[in-house]
Amino acid sequence: MSAGVDGLLSEVTEIVKAVSGLVAALAWPAIALYIFIRYHKQLGDGLSAIAGRLPQAEGLELGPLKIALTKSADLATTIPVSPDAQDQREAIKQQAKVGKDLRAEVVQDPSILPEIRKKMDELARQYELLRSARDAQSRLASDAEIVQMNKVVSQMRALALSCVPYWNDYSQSTRAGDRLAAVVIVQMSPDPKYLDWLRERFNVDRPFVFYHAALALQNMADQCWIEARDKIKAVSKEAMDQLRTFTGAPDKKTIDVLESILDRP
Repeated sequence: MSAGVDGLLSEVTEIVKAVSGLVAALAWPAIALYIFIRYHKQLGDGLSAIAGRLPQAEGLELGPLKIALTKSADLATTIPVSPDAQDQREAIKQQAKVGKDLRAEVVQDPSILPEIRKKMDELARQYELLRSARDAQSRLASDAEIVQMNKVVSQMRALALSCVPYWNDYSQSTRAGDRLAAVVIVQMSPDPKYLDWLRERFNVDRPFVFYHAALALQNMADQCWIEARDKIKAVSKEAMDQLRTFTGAPDKKTIDVLESILDRP
């Protein structure tokens, strides 16, 4: 008798559970429908407000660092990767505008400076990866690799003015990418105090860095000629002599940049 009662109670319990589940399944859509009908205007206003804020959210994602890098990358696609010194002079001039805008943002909000340095470090590592891939195969850089390395330099230029406070760290580093970053900082912030360090680049670094060190000398000649003419010429002459002793054929575009400096009155 007890077993029969227990079985009946068990069946009733299962039926109750099933009915409860059915009621719940039917109730939630009904509740949702009621809420929609009752509050559809408020819901619509809320969704419109969210949609209106999306462009602002995108603007927050495109902070000053990302904007500077995007502009610099765009410039890299419009300015030819040319050995012509005038093309590179124009590239530096245009990229300096991007860098100045970013530095102005740093003045307003110094908290973004660590993020800028982090990005400069990432670009330095990217250059090293490009270089190591070539070294692993014991060959010269291909034209495509040089284009990629110049794109790295283009983005470094956008950050360079903001990274002037870190120049000592980059210039004294044993890492090739850090020294390239230091060269780019000098390109964008020419000062005769950097001349002795630039001279050393032609003794210890690679042809790609020679070229950008020569561009740094060219920009320094453009902006500091009156105050440092003799020393700029002396460093350029030493760099030229060093290039002519370099194993392999001297890099013509680097020679052209240095000759253009030495030919100045």
